[in-house]
Amino acid sequence: MATCRDIEGWQLVSRLRDFDTTPCFEEGFLNSGLLAAALLIAISKSLTLYNTGPSERSRKSTWVLRAKLAFLTISFGSSLANVVLVAYLHKSVPVLQSYIVEPLTLAAVVVFSYFNHTRTRTASALLLVFWPLYICAMVVWTRTVISKGLHSFVVILSLKLTTVGAGAISYALECFGPEVGLLPSDKLNKESPLLTANIYSIWTFSWMTPLMKKGASQYITVDDLPPLKSSDESANLGQDLKNAMERYTLWKALFVAYGRPYAFAAGLKVLQDLLAFLQPQLLRWLLSYISKYQNSRLQPNERPSKMEGFAIALIMFIASVVQTICLNQYFQRTFETGMRVRAGLVTAIYEKALVLSNDERTRATGDIVNLMSVDATRLQDLCTYGLIAISGPLQITLAFISLYSLLGWAAFVGVAIMVFSIPLNTFIARILKRMQEQQMKNRDKRTRLMSELLANIKSIKLYAWEYSFIRKIMDVRNNQELKMLRKIGIVTAANTALWSGIPLLVAFSSFATAAVTSSTPLTPDVIFPAISLFMLLQFPLAMFSQVTSNIIEAVVSVQRLSSFLGADELQRGARKFIDRSTLQIGDEVLAVKMGELVGILGRVGAGKSSLLSAIIGDMTCLDGEVVVCGSIAYAPQNPWILSATIRDNILFSHEYDEAFYNMVIEGRLCTPSRLDAHANGDLTEVGEKGITLSGGQRARIALARAVYARADL
Repeated sequence: MATCRDIEGWQLVSRLRDFDTTPCFEEGFLNSGLLAAALLIAISKSLTLYNTGPSERSRKSTWVLRAKLAFLTISFGSSLANVVLVAYLHKSVPVLQSYIVEPLTLAAVVVFSYFNHTRTRTASALLLVFWPLYICAMVVWTRTVISKGLHSFVVILSLKLTTVGAGAISYALECFGPEVGLLPSDKLNKESPLLTANIYSIWTFSWMTPLMKKGASQYITVDDLPPLKSSDESANLGQDLKNAMERYTLWKALFVAYGRPYAFAAGLKVLQDLLAFLQPQLLRWLLSYISKYQNSRLQPNERPSKMEGFAIALIMFIASVVQTICLNQYFQRTFETGMRVRAGLVTAIYEKALVLSNDERTRATGDIVNLMSVDATRLQDLCTYGLIAISGPLQITLAFISLYSLLGWAAFVGVAIMVFSIPLNTFIARILKRMQEQQMKNRDKRTRLMSELLANIKSIKLYAWEYSFIRKIMDVRNNQELKMLRKIGIVTAANTALWSGIPLLVAFSSFATAAVTSSTPLTPDVIFPAISLFMLLQFPLAMFSQVTSNIIEAVVSVQRLSSFLGADELQRGARKFIDRSTLQIGDEVLAVKMGELVGILGRVGAGKSSLLSAIIGDMTCLDGEVVVCGSIAYAPQNPWILSATIRDNILFSHEYDEAFYNMVIEGRLCTPSRLDAHANGDLTEVGEKGITLSGGQRARIALARAVYARADL
């Protein structure tokens, strides 16, 4: 255990100097604690990075690394010299252990700085946090040494300042990051800025500054948005969920696939709540200090220390900054998790819809669309506010404890009023919901009339039916839409007035009860913190019922999604791919050699189409198996045309090979003369947004698509 060699001992505030702490507290707790924590983290991270290979660095980055290591070595050398000086010259230092821990930590920092610069893409969060804190701690220590007038500490102080100065320069170099001067600007625009953002950039969202500057001077388009990280792409998110669902149910699979940042967000939310309820206590402390300081004018001997006031203000500032950072990072991670959940679910639903068995394909398309648009969105909304189910009880408990310590039982009068106001707010919300639903129906009715009017405008003008349609539209607009909009405005105004007046009613009732029942006077250090606590209590009480409703809706959505994602699929085992040049069905009933052109003849219902469906795995295999060599391309009887150009329909995501493409379209499949009939040739838009094709044209494009795929079968 560390030994204090100073007469002031381990106490926090010095009794001999105004506005100062004791040397033992600074060296034994402040400096040693910070150094020990940095030492453990640096060793742990160095061992992790040791097993990864080094990355290529630019010449500028290499020079930054050399300069950084040089200054860190100077810092380590001066710290080691301090240890030698203290040990061999028997200098009387307050806490000897802090001088021993310092060079060990700096040695670990040198090694870790090298590994981090050569093996990662971002500046070290450890170093970016450690050096500012340690520099501030050394500033406090230096002031204490100078104020005590310890002339024997001149050499030790000089070495300490050298250590801190060299460390400050290495800290400045660390801010450049490992990839300084490495990537050209065109490549930087093709990757997410989060990949190289340091911890300051993440905390302050400054990685978005270039986009914000561009948005201030011009309109932002999709091309201006930075790309996503590979882990946030829908294909990877869907694969993560698919892998997790192979072992777990949907609830557990969602947490396994996307739960890590969400769990971190829960920790941030708890910390933010604790800091939020710390602010009223700090406010009470500050008001009490001000009251004591004003009363000390009559009794100067009882005047509190100025350091206490500055310390309270500093703690309030730091708590407010940390609370803001935690809150913003919490929201970012919850929204990020919600988008990941929705993207992963939509991808999984889409992939599942493509491989449903014939029995399961009886599901309506609208049901599948609802799974994507409604159920997946409900789970996304749950991710955004679901943590209030944990945070809400914590906030309510902290508020009750704090209010009871301030006002006693009188505080629960205001709490009771606030609790009883929640059902009233819920009732008003339900009324608003029904009104909004009716308003949507009215809007749909008007939209249908407008669509009918525009679709038949020629006939309406021909038969002079304009006024008849105008009367119908205006009747819906004036007698239904506007009347309902007026009712919605009245109810919304009443709801707003209710929630604006409840805090005043709560505070008035609580303070009035306390004034009547308590003998303790209501001083400012009681009133203002209590008002702050009532305001903090309002949000969890209002949101808790809504979150409960969201959880119930999410449970129902998960059941629907689980039912769909667990539905039967096409029999993957009905086909087997082998390295063989023939296709066999049954007991050598049919053998097709590679490269052969085979025509299948038979009466209607003999099974010609069923044979092809069995080969592609679109039929349920009751017995036996289909053995296929290589890949398959299929041109169905009812071709499906993509809403794109003719060329895109033929390529169908394959690379464009001009020679082979011309060979395909010059055959009998799609002759050039047929393409010349269109103004843009094979670049003509077809499908929903383009021209309409006949059945024969659609079949030729589908056949050309199958040929261009260059499949084995």
